[in-house]
Amino acid sequence: MSSFLKSTIYLLTNICKLKGYENLENLVCLSTKELIFLRPSLETAFQLTYLLREASRYTSFVQFLLNKAKNDGITKNKKVIYFNKDACRFYIFVLIFDRCLSKKRNVPLEICFNILSFIYNTYKSSYFIHHQDIKECDCLPQLYKLVIEIIHRTVERCLDENSNIGGKGERVNFFESKIILKVLNLMTFNCYELTAKYITVYSQFKDIERRFREKGVCDLDRMNINEEIPEIDSKNFDNIGF
Repeated sequence: MSSFLKSTIYLLTNICKLKGYENLENLVCLSTKELIFLRPSLETAFQLTYLLREASRYTSFVQFLLNKAKNDGITKNKKVIYFNKDACRFYIFVLIFDRCLSKKRNVPLEICFNILSFIYNTYKSSYFIHHQDIKECDCLPQLYKLVIEIIHRTVERCLDENSNIGGKGERVNFFESKIILKVLNLMTFNCYELTAKYITVYSQFKDIERRFREKGVCDLDRMNINEEIPEIDSKNFDNIGF
């Protein structure tokens, strides 16, 4: 079963890479939903991040994934997450992925970059999603929590001389990676209030900021991020409640 799921994810990922998404939009979206609702294993959940990274370049996919449904029917116990068929797909994915993180302390570097690419793509392709129906669902706060936790874990590993994350050059490259700086600044500019509402996440965010300053890479408060804000069609805001 696991091999079949991985093959399916690989196929869907390549459809998006090869720009076949627009012709197979319904297939990609519905298949992704089913893959998430199958409650995938740790390995399969990690594999799903490759699909999310590629598919998040398309607005319709992001809207389908973060469908902002009310999650009243979701219950959790130590082993199983229960939910109804109309639950927010990304919220369920984050719950599953969070359980994977509890089982595997050291997240592969590539998975970290997949998650960073996913959130960065949502800012580029679907900026409005970060401000639309934010009170209806916890998927956005959970996304920000996930991003901060993964960056924080990776920073700690990069600073640990005994970690197996790679050579010194790879560690330096992580701190100088443009996408990390872009994501942190976009989150500071757009999501700071939602990030700061969780004490643990806020402390991790401030620790990341301190580590980057110590490395002399950047000062997040002073970086100019205006060029990172994409042009947005006013029609995208028609359904936003103020």
